[in-house]
Amino acid sequence: NMSSLQQPESYSSKPGSAFKATSLTDTDLKNYSGPLVPLSDIQNGCLSDIIFSKFYMTHHSEAQELASETGYTPQPEAVLAEALRTCLMKYNKETSLRLNLVFFSEAVRHAARLSRVLAHPRGHALLLGLSYATGRATLAKLAAFVAKCKMFELKRQTLPTHNLSMVHKYIKQSSFHAGIQGKPTVLLVHADIGEECLQDISAIMTEGTAPGVYTEEDFQNIISQMMPGGVHTKRVDKMQLAFDRFVKRIQQNLHVLVCLNYRGNRYSSNWQAFHHKLQKHPNLIKNSWSIDVYLPWSHRALSQVARTWLEDTTSGVLIPWSPQRTSEQIEMASNGMAYIHFSAQAAVERLYYHQMEPLQMFTPLTFMEFVHLFKIIAAFLAQTEKAKGGKFEKALAKIDEAFGSIAEYKRKVSDLVPQSSSAGGVINDLVTQVDNLKQSYRQ
Repeated sequence: NMSSLQQPESYSSKPGSAFKATSLTDTDLKNYSGPLVPLSDIQNGCLSDIIFSKFYMTHHSEAQELASETGYTPQPEAVLAEALRTCLMKYNKETSLRLNLVFFSEAVRHAARLSRVLAHPRGHALLLGLSYATGRATLAKLAAFVAKCKMFELKRQTLPTHNLSMVHKYIKQSSFHAGIQGKPTVLLVHADIGEECLQDISAIMTEGTAPGVYTEEDFQNIISQMMPGGVHTKRVDKMQLAFDRFVKRIQQNLHVLVCLNYRGNRYSSNWQAFHHKLQKHPNLIKNSWSIDVYLPWSHRALSQVARTWLEDTTSGVLIPWSPQRTSEQIEMASNGMAYIHFSAQAAVERLYYHQMEPLQMFTPLTFMEFVHLFKIIAAFLAQTEKAKGGKFEKALAKIDEAFGSIAEYKRKVSDLVPQSSSAGGVINDLVTQVDNLKQSYRQ
């Protein structure tokens, strides 16, 4: 019986649509036209080279004035990276806080996972990192913008005692936006906010609310907002129904992205503390659509970031590369900087591997500062040497002018030599005549 076959949700008749995870009917089988990715598209490549994402290609197609695809579309990595660059340009034009991103292979795949999380109700994600400044928050901001979600960013406070109050504040604000206004919302939770705060974050991911977040005044405000026409009521059953609608809308519209760090480095790691934290809050894993691990940037990623920054001319810091060898010089410089950073980090981690802590002196942020510092120093040295060259050129010009004057004087002198010789002959003749006249006078 063909109707009893189970069809996975990921199979569909066309990109952007999927069958439900139930038994297929004869109509479903009739409409089914094959997998999302035809075999002909992957015969000459690898299946992992095709990345499924949402939202990015729509913005890219609109910017290119092409027919937009609104579904869940597969694209090669290079095409998706170009779409991400288009989305980044749009983000920087429409927001006051600019983002500087380089979409190397790992970054493209992280962004695709975030888009898939934000495309579904109850879509939450756990973003794990071994080092600092790996781009989790930056990619989340771009993904939220492209998915038309409002971002609420919860950071660790200077005083640990203030963390819980800030967690309640941001949960309340994001819940009001998602529940009362019914708009897509992203709550980005940074790492190291405290164990007691993770309990509330876990609760909001599971149930759409957390204990102790709302005061009696907040509760009454929610009820009045959720009641039809804003009518006030004192009936407990209607109040409960209104609050249940509020919580349901939160679950449909709120996406929680939790950043967590685990201690260790590439030579040793201490997973016990991290496992203990997840065992205390298992709902962080249970309710996450994606558990994405942001590993330290590879040598290839570092080289690509350096190359992009060295080729950038919008910063105003220009390096005078050789016109005939610009591409070659940039390639050599970017590979060299990546090797310096990578090898220095490996040497220090081998020396202090027992500390089980990410080294803040070797993060992607410090590497970008290294590249920026290289550009500034190179531009300064080039400007200094150019100024020195200008002074030398002026000195040489004056020397050339002096030599030119000397040559002119020599030419004039050489022109006057025949005249001097002729005048000397005339003088000699005149002296001879004078002498002759003297002799004749004496006689």
